[in-house]
Amino acid sequence: MPYLPIDRLRRSCGMPSAEPVVIVAPSTGGLRVVHADAQALQRGVRQGQALAEACALIPGLRVHRQDDSADREALETLAAWADCLSPIVHLEDAQSLLLDVTGSERLFHGESNLVRRAVEGVTAQGFTVTAALADTSGAAWALAHADERQMVVSPRGHAAADLARLPAWSLRLDAKVARQLRDVGIETVEALLHLPRASVASRFGEKTLLRLDQALGDAPEPLAAFHPPPVVWAQTRFTAATDRLDLLNEALDHALSRFCDELDRRMKGTRHISVTFYFEQREPQVIALRMSQPSRSRPHLRRLLHARIDGVKFADKIEAVILWTRRLEALDAPQQTWLDVGEQDDADLAAVLDRLSVRMGSPAVLRPHLVDDHQPELACEYAA
Repeated sequence: MPYLPIDRLRRSCGMPSAEPVVIVAPSTGGLRVVHADAQALQRGVRQGQALAEACALIPGLRVHRQDDSADREALETLAAWADCLSPIVHLEDAQSLLLDVTGSERLFHGESNLVRRAVEGVTAQGFTVTAALADTSGAAWALAHADERQMVVSPRGHAAADLARLPAWSLRLDAKVARQLRDVGIETVEALLHLPRASVASRFGEKTLLRLDQALGDAPEPLAAFHPPPVVWAQTRFTAATDRLDLLNEALDHALSRFCDELDRRMKGTRHISVTFYFEQREPQVIALRMSQPSRSRPHLRRLLHARIDGVKFADKIEAVILWTRRLEALDAPQQTWLDVGEQDDADLAAVLDRLSVRMGSPAVLRPHLVDDHQPELACEYAA
C-alpha cells in the first residue's frame, strides 16, 4: 500500500482526492516530508524534502502530521481482513503485507483470481494497492514494489527471470547498501547476480547475500503470522434501509449499549472506536472515533458518537451499523489522595478534549511535547 498513511487520512477525514497532500515529521532543520501522494510527487515534492520547499512548489499544499500509531492500526486492520485469503498474514513493514497462499489458490479458482480478490478487497477499503504472487516472499515483495503493473502473477519457476530486470533495491536492501550498489554501477538484480558471491558478502554485507538468496528461493524465510486482537463489536440492522438521523441515533444507542456491556464484562476500556455503516448499493463507510483516555462510559461515548455523525453525508440509505474496536486497554482506578480532589478535574478535561476533537477534528486539538534539540525554536512539537 504505497500511500497507506495518506489513504488513511483521506478515508477518515473525507479529504478531496483532487488536493495534493503531504505528511511531515520533525527532523534536523525543521519539518520534512515523510509521505507524499501521487499528485504531490508528480509536481516535484520528494520524501525528505523540507516542508518550506514543498509548499513553495505547491501553494496551498495540504499538510498533516505523521501519526505512526494510526498508520499501524490501519495496517493491522488490513491484515485482519486478509485472513480471508490466507491463514498466514505477515506484517512485513509499515506499508506491506506478505501472505503465504500455498494451497489457497484452489479456493479462488486460480492464482490470478486470488490476486484480483486481494486488490479489489483492499481498494474497496479506500487504499491504493499493488500486489504480486511469486514463488518466494522476496520475489513477491520486489514485484509488488518495483513492477509497473498493479497486479503481477509470476509463473512457477520464473522468480529469477522476473527479478533480473528489477532495481537492486527491490531485494529489500538497506538504503545505504542500495546507494553503494548504485554508486558502483550495480543498478539491477541481474547485475548483482553477475558479481562473485564472496565479493557481494565482503563489500555489501552478508545480509545483502541473504536477501538475494531468499528472493531466489535458495534460503528459507519463515513468516510470522499476525494474530489480530479479539474484536469487541455490536451490530444493529434496520428492517428497511433508512436515511433518518433519529433512527440512526437510536440504532447507535442500541449497539452502544451492547458494546459497553461487553467492555464491562471484559473490565476494559477503549480510546479507539470504529463505526461501519452498510448501504444498499454502495461500499461500507467507516468513521473513526478517537479519545484522549480509554473509556467505557455510555453517556460519554453516546455524546461523542452523536456529535461525530452529526453533519456526515452518507452515500446511500443505511441498512446496518456496527460499532467495533480491537484496541482494549485497562481502566486504572484513580489514585486516592488525602483530600480526594483532582480526579474529577482530570476526567472533565478529558471529556472536553474528546468533544473538541470530535467537533473540530483531531489535528485541531494538540498538546506540546518536548524535543531534544539545541535550537530553542525546535525544542517543542505538537501532537494530537
